[in-house]
Amino acid sequence: MGLLFIQARAQEFSSPKAIIDCQYTIENDVQVSPYELQFDLYLKDTDPSQPFNLSLIQGGFFVSTSIIGGGTVICDVVPGFSDLLEKQHPDTATYGAFDATRFILKMACRRMPRCDSTTIISTTDMGTRVVRLKIVNTVPFPANSQADITFCHTTSPPPYYAARVYQYDNTYPPCVSTEVPLTDVNSFQGSTYKNLHMNTGTGTGNLSSSPVIIFTKDKTVSIKCADGFHNTLLTITNLVGQTILTQKLVDQKSNEIRVDAVKGYYIVKVRDDAAIKISKVFID
Repeated sequence: MGLLFIQARAQEFSSPKAIIDCQYTIENDVQVSPYELQFDLYLKDTDPSQPFNLSLIQGGFFVSTSIIGGGTVICDVVPGFSDLLEKQHPDTATYGAFDATRFILKMACRRMPRCDSTTIISTTDMGTRVVRLKIVNTVPFPANSQADITFCHTTSPPPYYAARVYQYDNTYPPCVSTEVPLTDVNSFQGSTYKNLHMNTGTGTGNLSSSPVIIFTKDKTVSIKCADGFHNTLLTITNLVGQTILTQKLVDQKSNEIRVDAVKGYYIVKVRDDAAIKISKVFID
């Protein structure tokens, strides 16, 4: 009921936008255990001529039921992985039954903030990370199954739950929140989404079986894996979850990454298709 109320409020103060000036993508899918899949959502401003002031964002996604395999699925937000202002961080995601081949992952929007105090969406790279979501099963995902996560674009009839994006206009006052239409053209599986084959046991990287050594010196993060890295993504965040650096590692046994950051503690995460390793480091 709460989700529907917030959506109704968005509609009450909004009207559809005539142009498509954002890109909403599914990125960085990784299986962190035999039971858990995580992925990111990014929003990018594709019209750099004017700021994109985010007012509301909601997620509705179809997921293949082939990954359930007789278990029970729980969907949720992974805390600490949103680059939106804290008051706009998505904080609720739930499972919704749909049909024999798909279920719906529903990510609720937060209440609209003041239009002079909202997130300005990035125009570079993949844009601004909205959230990291997780799908957790009570049994291991069936071998070789794929989630095939895609956007839902309609709310009718139930139980559809659409992905939606609203932005404030650039005039203050008044505050007018306008819906940006989402279609297959501007909301899709992004370039880093791999649609992983679950629990294959082969070709999924080395992090699950090989130790990873991470150390820092003179603003350089050194990362070593005895069996070598394969299709591995490095992410460095500060202690409040803001991303400092995201970079794919070279497929070799060691990488050295220069980090332009103020002195302090940071969270270093390396992940491939099989596992994720996390370390807290001090960068001087």
